[in-house]
Amino acid sequence: MVTSVQTASLTAATERSHDETLLESMARGRQWLLTHQHSDGWWSTQDHPAVTAFALMALEGASHDAKDASLSEAMQRGYEFIEQHIHPDGGIHNIGLVTYNTAICMMALAVSGQEQYQSSIAKAREYLIGLQSDFGQSGVLDHPMDGGIGYGSSYDHSDMGNTLQALEALYHT
Repeated sequence: MVTSVQTASLTAATERSHDETLLESMARGRQWLLTHQHSDGWWSTQDHPAVTAFALMALEGASHDAKDASLSEAMQRGYEFIEQHIHPDGGIHNIGLVTYNTAICMMALAVSGQEQYQSSIAKAREYLIGLQSDFGQSGVLDHPMDGGIGYGSSYDHSDMGNTLQALEALYHT
């Protein structure tokens, strides 16, 4: 028969083990990201800055217990790469997928907590709002895709994936 003291002891050991495993996993992930960053600041592809934004958000989340020079330098290079893709109209992209790239990059800039990005975030918000679809009569919800957001290109329709990314970015910024 297992007593409540034994159960509590097992639960505490399991929680410590879980926490330790989580921290070790985060450290390995952080090290992988630091090892695989291109010298120009991007991860995986320079065509889509959103990939770099995902890496930066992961590093921001994992960095609270491991601020060191190599991490700070990598993050700075990543943010500088994103900055190179900020367009005057507020979009943050390189090749296509403008809604996706803008929304994800906007969230990474917000997560950075750096005041210098506030105007870029505000412009990106306006840019995403401007991508909202309005088919048929202007200002009237008379089409099933009215109100959604598409790819932000010549492909004229809205879709759930881009609408979700844009709405999350708008909500979190």
